[in-house]
Amino acid sequence: MNGENIATPQNTKARHEEVKTKYPGITVKFETYTNIDYLTILARALLEIDNRIIKNETVKNSCNAYFEVMSRDQGIDKQMVSFKKVWESKQILICFWPEPTASFFAMTVGDYITIAEKNFTKPNAVAWVAGTLVHEFAHWAGANQFSTGAEDALPMCGFRDVYTPGLRG
Repeated sequence: MNGENIATPQNTKARHEEVKTKYPGITVKFETYTNIDYLTILARALLEIDNRIIKNETVKNSCNAYFEVMSRDQGIDKQMVSFKKVWESKQILICFWPEPTASFFAMTVGDYITIAEKNFTKPNAVAWVAGTLVHEFAHWAGANQFSTGAEDALPMCGFRDVYTPGLRG
């Protein structure tokens, strides 16, 4: 992950649109990050993922193994996708969902991940946004939205402190 994976006004991959979901009354927004405080939290969250997973060999191995098994078992293509592959992807674009009261914390649609504003105002926002990204990366890798597969990635990837057991979607 790097700056090219973040939806900013300068990023030509960014899109401004609303996507209706199959959930009644839920419209997901994919916007650019213009609030410098939120952008700083996002950048620090990406560094937190790098520190907790990529730079920790034991956690990295555990996380890669979990993603490979989860993606093989639940993925559409039934192919294994390691966390490393997700982390190095140039396809993923992290967008902003500017609704402080959104029902969801985030949503992944194709290669677009949008993080709801309420994540950026939580205590310990950096860890919370980082954990939310790991959860959404698991969906991108194939975790079923109706299972606990994405959330169960958190303890395997060094984010037990923001893990919610039993959380689906």
